[in-house]
Amino acid sequence: YQQAIDLVTKANSPIAVQQVSLGELSIVEGHPESAETLLRQAIAELEKEHSAGDEINAYTSLSRALLAEGKTEDAAQSISHAFQLADLRQFPALSLPLRLLHARVTAASAKPGTQSVGRVNAASEEMRRVIGESQKLGLYTINCEARLALARLRSATSPVPGRDQLLALASELRSHGLELFARDAGKNVSAVDGPQAAATQH
Repeated sequence: YQQAIDLVTKANSPIAVQQVSLGELSIVEGHPESAETLLRQAIAELEKEHSAGDEINAYTSLSRALLAEGKTEDAAQSISHAFQLADLRQFPALSLPLRLLHARVTAASAKPGTQSVGRVNAASEEMRRVIGESQKLGLYTINCEARLALARLRSATSPVPGRDQLLALASELRSHGLELFARDAGKNVSAVDGPQAAATQH
């Protein structure tokens, strides 16, 4: 993690762009509150520069941080704002992460009851579409992120199949050098194993 921070801070890129990268690292390391602060500062600077691409990336990262904090309404607003910055239909590398985040927000904001099933199903379908489109386009990172989100969602309703998917995905991610994503998958396996272990003891 520290090595990644050193690489970012030494990079020859604007401070605001570096802050976005540091914000992403903070999210992965489990510090979304720190990430939110960094990303809001970065967005304030990027808005002055009128750099739509960098600004969209910053709002995408901010949405991830807010979702990790459980601020689903704020995350939804951040996603909506990012979509309004530019017509992203011809830019799947920017639009697919936002669509995935929107699906995650949809699932996370589902309230208990009959309507929640429909929201979770809609989220799952959108995740599958993102997986399919990213695979066709060769966008491996967002493909992995979408598969991880879908496996995480599945593990909430079907712990054993969901756990198996997470384990397989963690192994694949490590083989491709995506250690941070692999660790995220591993954390989700542990989260599934916790309730299962408790159930076995009773």
